[in-house]
Amino acid sequence: MIISIMGNKSSKIHIEFNKEKQTILHIACKNNLESDALTIINGNISLKLINSVDIYGNTALHYAIYNKMELVILKLLNLITEETINQVNRKGHTIFYLLCINDMEQILLLLIEKMSLKSINNIDKYGNTILMDACANEMKLVALKLIDIMSIESINQISKEGETALINACIKNMGIVALKLIDKMTKETIEQIDILNHTALFYAEINKMTSVIKKINDRLN
Repeated sequence: MIISIMGNKSSKIHIEFNKEKQTILHIACKNNLESDALTIINGNISLKLINSVDIYGNTALHYAIYNKMELVILKLLNLITEETINQVNRKGHTIFYLLCINDMEQILLLLIEKMSLKSINNIDKYGNTILMDACANEMKLVALKLIDIMSIESINQISKEGETALINACIKNMGIVALKLIDKMTKETIEQIDILNHTALFYAEINKMTSVIKKINDRLN
């Protein structure tokens, strides 16, 4: 155990920051100590400490996701602030992105329920949206949910590298997502060329996405 419990009826958890500005909860999550992390969270640790950021730009939740500590993640989702949801670490990773690359789709659906429309429609410094991330990581249910609630402007967002949600959906052969995107995209976005000089139609043809190919051609003609 890495924690020290003090008192009896109202236990107090001894919290200190180390030189990396990490609390004991950061350390428990960073070292994949799920039992310790849960004990800390169930103690009287303040929301301020739960949402604190270390020198690497990570909250305890960032580390919990890196280690796929599902029980800890679910607990922390009920305690994090909007600022934590939007926190970008030194590697450029947000909570949403980490859940995507760790294939935690059901938890992503829960996270979306906590996000404001401003956060859902946020565009990062690279011109990316969370919808692009969801499509790039084959998070079909998440992508479908986001298409229903995101603004038309965000759905039509083009990244600095020419990426669109539709291009990503076609690369990953997500037909149902691509079809829904086409309904909400402008002709210009549908025709967008990515960094490899390819369009969504090119990827749809590679993956033999018959319905998507037809719908794109219908929109462009």
